[in-house]
Amino acid sequence: MINFMGSLASRLGRHITSADNATQQTTDRIASGRRINKAADDGAGLGIAENLKSVSRSKRAAIRNIEQTIHQLDTADGGLSSINGMLKRLRELVVQAMSGVLPDKERAYLQTEFEGLTGEITRTARSTTFNGQTLLSYKPIDVGVILDSSASMGGEIAEVRSSLASFTSTLENSKLDVVFGLAEANNSRDAVDGTQQLADLGGSEFTTELNNLTVQGGLVDPYSALLNTSGINDISGTAEPDAFGWNGGDSKKNLIYVTDTGREIDLVPGSETQGSVATSLANEDIVVNTINPPGQDSVFSGITSSTGGNTFDIGDSSGSGVSTALDSIATDLATEFGQTGRSVQVSHGNGAEHRIDLDLPLHATAAGLDLNDEAVSSIQAAMSALEAVDSAMNQVNQMRSKMGAYTNRLTSAFHFEVTAAENLTFSESQIRDADYAFETAALAKHQIIRQSAISLFSQTRTIERDAVMSLLQ
Repeated sequence: MINFMGSLASRLGRHITSADNATQQTTDRIASGRRINKAADDGAGLGIAENLKSVSRSKRAAIRNIEQTIHQLDTADGGLSSINGMLKRLRELVVQAMSGVLPDKERAYLQTEFEGLTGEITRTARSTTFNGQTLLSYKPIDVGVILDSSASMGGEIAEVRSSLASFTSTLENSKLDVVFGLAEANNSRDAVDGTQQLADLGGSEFTTELNNLTVQGGLVDPYSALLNTSGINDISGTAEPDAFGWNGGDSKKNLIYVTDTGREIDLVPGSETQGSVATSLANEDIVVNTINPPGQDSVFSGITSSTGGNTFDIGDSSGSGVSTALDSIATDLATEFGQTGRSVQVSHGNGAEHRIDLDLPLHATAAGLDLNDEAVSSIQAAMSALEAVDSAMNQVNQMRSKMGAYTNRLTSAFHFEVTAAENLTFSESQIRDADYAFETAALAKHQIIRQSAISLFSQTRTIERDAVMSLLQ
């Protein structure tokens, strides 16, 4: 009898312990709201739930990306709307200037406003930014071209003319806004400092001056030319000013010196060495590339290496190496400063289907809209300007249409990702979260079992005690 009751008490003890453990687990689930609080609760379910949670959180981040990008596009559209308004006013001025009844004095008033508005278009484009990123302007690159015009340079100058289109195209495709300036190195043009500026940076006369540049006799001093055009050291000559008007700000300064010889004359003896010129240019953050015969590299390599540029082979007398050199310079600039567009991560994965590529920034400056060279100072100029302004308005309308298409696409992506994130969260909840109805019922069950087991355990102890007492009587 005693052995039986002892065995029963042991079994009841196990039931009490089991009920206690089950009660603790159920209490944890009710308190936390989670069915799975540790890996032991459901190892497989925990792994699935964690993966779902990771994807869901990533989608939430992608949703924030989409929202920020939509705001960015709205900012760009606002800038384009302002530019479009200025273009409408430019068109009014052009139509007014095309009338033959206007005297020159009143036409000058129109020209002043025309220039002011084109300048404001550029300012608006460059100041339209979002989180520090430009939206309507490319990064500006200032390029000052210095050509040796001594007698042997005919073929090389002609090659520069024909190669600049490819140079410009490479930079524009990399979303860089290249502005050219032109200077001539030849002491027969200016015997005092050996340099003559032909077209300042961004000046409309650049192409004309380049096409009109002719070779002549004379010697060159590249060190004087580099210091003059850079504005570091203005050696006063007879054709002033010689220095390029650098645009400043974020504009990157570059000088390209093209010659088929080395240093033939020292116009300021004792004050210029390759080392001093290199240091001065490097301190002003001006990059110098030279296109010259390899035999003259020693004249230029110290300058190019110190400023971050390179020396290139000019080739034979026809300038056979000029095109390759300019392409290489353009590629280096595009690699360092350019960009091909912006990508928005609109979903959780790493594939192309999880991103949307945007053609940003746009090029809505006056130069980007081909308005820099336009004028209304004459009827003929106004007629040309009318076509240019109409073309600019069409470009801006196309840009705004593109911004609208991007916004609509991102809005669709936004709604899809919100729905997907909600479904993932629901799926995770189904796996991980506790069922309160089930858990409260289970808690009541375990409590009843525990209480019943304790009651029976107490009774077995009483029976055991009575049995022992009867044996002792």
